[in-house]
Amino acid sequence: MKRTAIILCLLIAGCGTVTGSRQERKTIDIYDTQGKIKEHVVIENGYITIYDKDWKTKEHGRIAY
Repeated sequence: MKRTAIILCLLIAGCGTVTGSRQERKTIDIYDTQGKIKEHVVIENGYITIYDKDWKTKEHGRIAY
């Protein structure tokens, strides 16, 4: 019984840690006039990164609030 309680406490503590470090990530695709993907924009943890259609980094920076 004591072992079960310790394992349960570790699981709850682990879940709390994972929840606290969750990252919010948004991906926006930008299309050209023919409907093909031109660029990908990724917004994550206050930073923005712009990729070309082949996912090669073009630019990145911090978002000012």
